[in-house]
Amino acid sequence: MAKAREIVIGAPYQRVTDAKPFALNKVAAIDNEQEHFFSDTGRYSTHKKPIRSAQKRADIQASIRERSEALTDPAGTVWACCLGTEIFFADILKSFKKGGALGSGMIKVENTYSEVFFCQCFNPKKTCFIFRFGCVVAWDVDKDQREELIHIMEPFVKEPLGPKREEDNMSYVWSDRATIKADHIHLVTPNIFERLAYSYAFAQSVKLAVFETVVDETIERTRKIPEGLAKSGKINSTREDIGKRIGELFVNRFYINLHTDILDTPGKEDLFLGGERLSFFF
Repeated sequence: MAKAREIVIGAPYQRVTDAKPFALNKVAAIDNEQEHFFSDTGRYSTHKKPIRSAQKRADIQASIRERSEALTDPAGTVWACCLGTEIFFADILKSFKKGGALGSGMIKVENTYSEVFFCQCFNPKKTCFIFRFGCVVAWDVDKDQREELIHIMEPFVKEPLGPKREEDNMSYVWSDRATIKADHIHLVTPNIFERLAYSYAFAQSVKLAVFETVVDETIERTRKIPEGLAKSGKINSTREDIGKRIGELFVNRFYINLHTDILDTPGKEDLFLGGERLSFFF
Protein backbone atom coordinates (compact mmCIF):
# COMPACT_ATOMS: atom_id res chain seq x y z
CA MET A 1 0.00 0.00 0.00
CA ALA A 2 1.33 3.42 -0.91
CA LYS A 3 2.32 5.62 2.00
CA ALA A 4 0.17 8.64 2.72
CA ARG A 5 1.79 12.02 3.11
CA GLU A 6 1.17 14.24 6.11
CA ILE A 7 1.51 18.02 6.11
CA VAL A 8 2.51 19.49 9.46
CA ILE A 9 1.46 23.11 9.86
CA GLY A 10 2.73 25.48 12.54
CA ALA A 11 6.43 25.71 11.75
CA PRO A 12 7.93 28.66 9.84
CA TYR A 13 8.02 26.33 6.89
CA GLN A 14 5.98 23.29 5.78
CA ARG A 15 7.64 19.95 6.26
CA VAL A 16 6.37 16.87 4.48
CA THR A 17 6.84 13.64 6.41
CA ASP A 18 5.80 10.09 5.84
CA ALA A 19 2.71 9.10 7.81
CA LYS A 20 1.72 5.66 8.98
CA PRO A 21 -0.36 3.76 6.43
CA PHE A 22 -4.11 3.87 7.08
CA ALA A 23 -6.12 0.74 6.30
CA LEU A 24 -9.11 1.73 4.16
CA ASN A 25 -10.88 -1.54 4.82
CA LYS A 26 -11.38 -0.49 8.46
CA VAL A 27 -13.43 2.51 7.35
CA ALA A 28 -15.80 0.26 5.40
CA ALA A 29 -16.36 -1.85 8.49
CA ILE A 30 -17.61 1.09 10.55
CA ASP A 31 -21.31 0.95 11.38
CA ASN A 32 -23.43 3.20 9.19
CA GLU A 33 -25.25 4.42 12.27
CA GLN A 34 -22.04 6.02 13.61
CA GLU A 35 -20.41 9.32 12.79
CA HIS A 36 -16.63 9.17 12.18
CA PHE A 37 -14.19 12.05 12.20
CA PHE A 38 -10.58 13.01 12.91
CA SER A 39 -9.89 14.86 16.15
CA ASP A 40 -7.54 17.80 16.52
CA THR A 41 -4.80 15.40 17.55
CA GLY A 42 -5.17 13.44 14.35
CA ARG A 43 -6.79 10.41 15.97
CA TYR A 44 -9.74 8.68 14.34
CA SER A 45 -12.84 8.70 16.56
CA THR A 46 -16.44 7.53 16.35
CA HIS A 47 -19.66 8.20 18.27
CA LYS A 48 -23.30 7.29 17.76
CA LYS A 49 -25.81 9.78 16.42
CA PRO A 50 -27.91 11.47 19.12
CA ILE A 51 -31.33 9.84 19.70
CA ARG A 52 -34.27 12.09 18.93
CA SER A 53 -35.68 11.73 22.42
CA ALA A 54 -38.09 14.65 22.11
CA GLN A 55 -39.80 13.18 19.04
CA LYS A 56 -40.00 9.73 20.61
CA ARG A 57 -41.45 11.22 23.80
CA ALA A 58 -44.09 13.06 21.76
CA ASP A 59 -45.02 9.87 19.89
CA ILE A 60 -45.39 7.95 23.14
CA GLN A 61 -47.58 10.65 24.67
CA ALA A 62 -49.78 10.74 21.56
CA SER A 63 -50.16 6.96 21.66
CA ILE A 64 -51.14 7.05 25.35
CA ARG A 65 -53.66 9.83 24.69
CA GLU A 66 -55.27 7.91 21.81
CA ARG A 67 -55.54 4.76 23.93
CA SER A 68 -57.13 6.66 26.81
CA GLU A 69 -59.64 8.25 24.44
CA ALA A 70 -60.47 4.88 22.89
CA LEU A 71 -61.12 3.39 26.35
CA THR A 72 -63.38 6.24 27.47
CA ASP A 73 -66.92 5.05 28.18
CA PRO A 74 -69.57 6.88 26.12
CA ALA A 75 -71.49 9.56 27.99
CA GLY A 76 -74.55 9.05 25.77
CA THR A 77 -75.88 8.40 22.28
CA VAL A 78 -76.91 10.51 19.29
CA TRP A 79 -79.57 9.26 16.88
CA ALA A 80 -80.38 10.73 13.46
CA CYS A 81 -83.24 9.81 11.15
CA CYS A 82 -84.48 11.08 7.78
CA LEU A 83 -88.28 10.79 7.85
CA GLY A 84 -89.15 12.26 4.46
CA THR A 85 -88.75 15.12 2.01
CA GLU A 86 -89.72 17.94 4.38
CA ILE A 87 -91.18 18.62 7.82
CA PHE A 88 -93.97 21.20 8.02
CA PHE A 89 -92.92 23.63 10.73
CA ALA A 90 -96.15 25.63 10.57
CA ASP A 91 -98.24 22.53 11.28
CA ILE A 92 -96.03 21.62 14.22
CA LEU A 93 -96.56 25.03 15.80
CA LYS A 94 -100.32 24.82 15.24
CA SER A 95 -100.47 21.41 16.88
CA PHE A 96 -98.34 22.62 19.75
CA LYS A 97 -100.65 25.57 20.44
CA LYS A 98 -103.79 23.39 20.23
CA GLY A 99 -102.42 20.88 22.72
CA GLY A 100 -101.91 18.06 20.24
CA ALA A 101 -99.30 15.32 20.33
CA LEU A 102 -96.48 17.84 20.54
CA GLY A 103 -98.21 19.95 23.16
CA SER A 104 -99.15 17.12 25.51
CA GLY A 105 -95.77 17.20 27.18
CA MET A 106 -94.04 14.57 25.03
CA ILE A 107 -92.23 17.19 22.95
CA LYS A 108 -91.79 20.82 23.93
CA VAL A 109 -90.55 23.34 21.37
CA GLU A 110 -87.98 25.58 23.08
CA ASN A 111 -86.70 27.75 20.21
CA THR A 112 -87.63 28.12 16.55
CA TYR A 113 -85.39 29.10 13.66
CA SER A 114 -85.94 29.09 9.92
CA GLU A 115 -84.32 25.68 9.41
CA VAL A 116 -84.45 23.97 12.80
CA PHE A 117 -86.53 23.68 15.98
CA PHE A 118 -84.88 23.19 19.37
CA CYS A 119 -87.00 20.76 21.40
CA GLN A 120 -87.09 18.91 24.71
CA CYS A 121 -88.71 15.49 24.58
CA PHE A 122 -89.82 12.77 27.01
CA ASN A 123 -89.11 12.62 30.72
CA PRO A 124 -86.41 13.14 31.86
CA LYS A 125 -85.88 15.79 29.23
CA LYS A 126 -83.84 14.84 26.19
CA THR A 127 -82.45 17.25 23.59
CA CYS A 128 -84.00 16.98 20.13
CA PHE A 129 -83.50 18.94 16.89
CA ILE A 130 -86.13 18.92 14.13
CA PHE A 131 -84.83 20.03 10.72
CA ARG A 132 -87.02 21.44 7.99
CA PHE A 133 -85.44 19.19 5.34
CA GLY A 134 -87.08 16.10 6.85
CA CYS A 135 -84.63 14.95 9.53
CA VAL A 136 -84.69 14.54 13.30
CA VAL A 137 -81.66 14.26 15.59
CA ALA A 138 -82.17 13.28 19.24
CA TRP A 139 -79.68 12.89 22.06
CA ASP A 140 -79.82 10.11 24.67
CA VAL A 141 -83.06 8.49 23.50
CA ASP A 142 -83.51 4.73 23.70
CA LYS A 143 -85.00 2.45 21.05
CA ASP A 144 -88.61 2.75 22.27
CA GLN A 145 -88.36 6.53 22.46
CA ARG A 146 -87.03 6.63 18.89
CA GLU A 147 -90.05 4.71 17.61
CA GLU A 148 -92.39 6.95 19.56
CA LEU A 149 -90.69 10.06 18.20
CA ILE A 150 -91.09 8.77 14.64
CA HIS A 151 -94.78 8.06 15.30
CA ILE A 152 -95.34 11.58 16.69
CA MET A 153 -93.61 13.26 13.74
CA GLU A 154 -95.28 11.26 10.93
CA PRO A 155 -98.33 13.59 10.50
CA PHE A 156 -96.00 16.54 9.88
CA VAL A 157 -93.78 14.88 7.24
CA LYS A 158 -94.10 15.50 3.50
CA GLU A 159 -93.67 12.34 1.41
CA PRO A 160 -92.74 10.09 4.35
CA LEU A 161 -90.23 7.36 3.58
CA GLY A 162 -91.87 4.80 5.85
CA PRO A 163 -89.79 1.63 6.17
CA LYS A 164 -87.23 3.09 3.74
CA ARG A 165 -86.24 5.86 6.13
CA GLU A 166 -82.54 6.23 6.82
CA GLU A 167 -81.24 6.03 10.40
CA ASP A 168 -77.85 6.21 12.02
CA ASN A 169 -76.49 6.56 15.53
CA MET A 170 -73.27 7.53 17.25
CA SER A 171 -72.09 8.03 20.82
CA TYR A 172 -70.52 11.03 22.48
CA VAL A 173 -67.89 11.58 25.17
CA TRP A 174 -66.63 14.62 27.04
CA SER A 175 -63.18 15.70 25.96
CA ASP A 176 -60.80 18.65 25.80
CA ARG A 177 -60.50 18.39 22.01
CA ALA A 178 -63.35 18.77 19.52
CA THR A 179 -63.25 15.86 17.09
CA ILE A 180 -65.09 12.79 15.83
CA LYS A 181 -63.18 9.53 16.11
CA ALA A 182 -64.33 5.90 15.88
CA ASP A 183 -68.01 6.98 15.81
CA HIS A 184 -67.49 9.01 18.99
CA ILE A 185 -68.36 12.72 19.09
CA HIS A 186 -66.03 14.56 21.46
CA LEU A 187 -67.90 17.40 23.16
CA VAL A 188 -65.90 20.14 24.87
CA THR A 189 -68.74 22.33 26.21
CA PRO A 190 -72.38 21.86 27.31
CA ASN A 191 -73.38 24.61 24.87
CA ILE A 192 -76.57 23.69 22.99
CA PHE A 193 -75.18 25.20 19.80
CA GLU A 194 -72.21 22.85 19.89
CA ARG A 195 -74.66 19.95 19.86
CA LEU A 196 -76.54 21.68 17.07
CA ALA A 197 -73.37 21.87 14.94
CA TYR A 198 -72.83 18.12 15.17
CA SER A 199 -76.56 17.41 14.81
CA TYR A 200 -76.85 19.50 11.65
CA ALA A 201 -73.98 17.63 10.00
CA PHE A 202 -75.40 14.30 11.21
CA ALA A 203 -78.81 15.14 9.73
CA GLN A 204 -77.19 16.07 6.42
CA SER A 205 -75.43 12.70 6.45
CA VAL A 206 -78.64 10.65 6.70
CA LYS A 207 -80.30 12.91 4.12
CA LEU A 208 -77.42 12.24 1.74
CA ALA A 209 -77.87 8.52 2.38
CA VAL A 210 -81.44 8.85 1.05
CA PHE A 211 -80.12 10.41 -2.16
CA GLU A 212 -77.58 7.62 -2.50
CA THR A 213 -80.31 5.01 -2.08
CA VAL A 214 -82.40 6.65 -4.83
CA VAL A 215 -79.43 6.62 -7.20
CA ASP A 216 -78.52 3.01 -6.36
CA GLU A 217 -82.08 1.80 -6.93
CA THR A 218 -82.27 3.63 -10.27
CA ILE A 219 -79.00 2.08 -11.42
CA GLU A 220 -80.18 -1.37 -10.37
CA ARG A 221 -83.46 -1.02 -12.29
CA THR A 222 -81.81 0.20 -15.50
CA ARG A 223 -78.58 -1.81 -15.52
CA LYS A 224 -80.07 -4.50 -17.81
CA ILE A 225 -80.47 -1.99 -20.64
CA PRO A 226 -76.75 -1.15 -21.15
CA GLU A 227 -75.75 -4.75 -20.36
CA GLY A 228 -78.10 -6.11 -23.05
CA LEU A 229 -76.93 -3.48 -25.51
CA ALA A 230 -73.31 -4.49 -24.90
CA LYS A 231 -74.03 -8.21 -25.42
CA SER A 232 -76.42 -8.20 -28.40
CA GLY A 233 -76.23 -4.68 -29.79
CA LYS A 234 -80.00 -4.38 -29.30
CA ILE A 235 -82.32 -3.03 -26.63
CA ASN A 236 -85.00 -5.54 -25.71
CA SER A 237 -87.49 -2.90 -24.58
CA THR A 238 -90.34 -1.07 -26.24
CA ARG A 239 -90.15 2.61 -27.10
CA GLU A 240 -92.75 3.30 -24.42
CA ASP A 241 -90.73 1.49 -21.75
CA ILE A 242 -87.57 3.37 -22.70
CA GLY A 243 -89.47 6.66 -22.51
CA LYS A 244 -90.66 5.79 -18.99
CA ARG A 245 -87.12 4.98 -17.90
CA ILE A 246 -85.83 8.29 -19.24
CA GLY A 247 -88.66 10.12 -17.48
CA GLU A 248 -87.81 8.36 -14.23
CA LEU A 249 -84.18 9.45 -14.52
CA PHE A 250 -85.24 13.06 -15.06
CA VAL A 251 -87.56 12.94 -12.03
CA ASN A 252 -84.80 11.58 -9.78
CA ARG A 253 -82.33 14.11 -11.12
CA PHE A 254 -84.78 16.94 -10.45
CA TYR A 255 -85.51 15.62 -6.95
CA ILE A 256 -81.84 15.46 -5.99
CA ASN A 257 -80.96 18.85 -7.51
CA LEU A 258 -83.95 20.42 -5.77
CA HIS A 259 -82.78 19.35 -2.33
CA THR A 260 -79.00 19.45 -2.57
CA ASP A 261 -78.96 22.95 -1.08
CA ILE A 262 -79.53 21.37 2.33
CA LEU A 263 -75.99 19.97 2.08
CA ASP A 264 -74.49 23.47 2.09
CA THR A 265 -72.89 24.96 5.19
CA PRO A 266 -75.62 26.77 7.16
CA GLY A 267 -75.25 30.50 7.62
CA LYS A 268 -73.77 31.47 10.95
CA GLU A 269 -76.23 34.35 11.24
CA ASP A 270 -79.10 31.83 11.08
CA LEU A 271 -77.92 29.01 13.32
CA PHE A 272 -74.41 29.26 14.70
CA LEU A 273 -74.91 32.24 16.95
CA GLY A 274 -71.75 31.27 18.79
CA GLY A 275 -69.61 32.53 15.92
CA GLU A 276 -66.49 31.01 14.41
CA ARG A 277 -65.92 28.52 17.23
CA LEU A 278 -69.28 26.79 16.75
CA SER A 279 -69.03 26.82 12.96
CA PHE A 280 -65.68 25.05 13.44
CA PHE A 281 -67.49 22.16 15.17
CA PHE A 282 -69.76 21.83 12.11
